[in-house]
Amino acid sequence: MKLSLSSPFLVLFSLLVGMFQTTALTMLPAPWSVLKPVLAILPLLVLFAPPRQAYIFAVSSGFVMDLFALESPSFVTLRLLLLTASLLVLLRTLLTNRSIYTALALVGLIHALDWIVLTAAIHILPTFSSSFTPAWLETWQAFVANLLFVLIYFVMHVKLAARFFGAVRHSSSWYGSRS
Repeated sequence: MKLSLSSPFLVLFSLLVGMFQTTALTMLPAPWSVLKPVLAILPLLVLFAPPRQAYIFAVSSGFVMDLFALESPSFVTLRLLLLTASLLVLLRTLLTNRSIYTALALVGLIHALDWIVLTAAIHILPTFSSSFTPAWLETWQAFVANLLFVLIYFVMHVKLAARFFGAVRHSSSWYGSRS
């Protein structure tokens, strides 16, 4: 089932998520401050929504996150666009189905690609500071939290879709039986 959101709602939602990640989450204590909701929602949009909506989310949330960057330029918009394009290519070439395993793999891939891009940017661009690359513990905490979020969302998505759009009825009879 494809998820289709209106563009104004999607832009507003992505602006709020980007603002929440850069402002509210950074003021919370240690386990909560490392969460990255943008990296959890982006694979879901790549998986369930048309590619145009994933790009709209990446640009809108990245733009807000760039606006709230206090240090040297972080190029979040460019990074999110690169991650979105990478996930779309991987979804169409390697991960061809829309299962829960694909959703979890996309979350793992987006975290790994984001860490690789940030690490490469530190070594290539002199304007990047080392504070942009999260420590391994923070990366793993955000990864596990995003996996749990995507797992819960995927199960709820499937259950609600079956509830409101009708479940597919499976036959419990054996081949050749009378029932």
